[in-house]
Amino acid sequence: MAMTSIQDKSAVLAAEAVSELKRMAFYREAPQGDIADALGVSRQTLNRKLNDSSTMSLNDFVEISATLDIEPSEVFRRAEEKKE
Repeated sequence: MAMTSIQDKSAVLAAEAVSELKRMAFYREAPQGDIADALGVSRQTLNRKLNDSSTMSLNDFVEISATLDIEPSEVFRRAEEKKE
């Protein structure tokens, strides 16, 4: 039972972190096409990753953060604040 609770908390934090990353990209006016090109994926693939956190790997998250010149830890910190 405790494992489910941990999994639930991780899923919530992961979803919030991806949402925060998406917000930060929007506020930085970073075109999805430019981010997708930097990652070597299509805009559709990037869009799917940004809209469904379960399809984004940690590596994708870090690469998108780097493309936006944002520390991944900062994204997680903001996500945790919003979650509370």
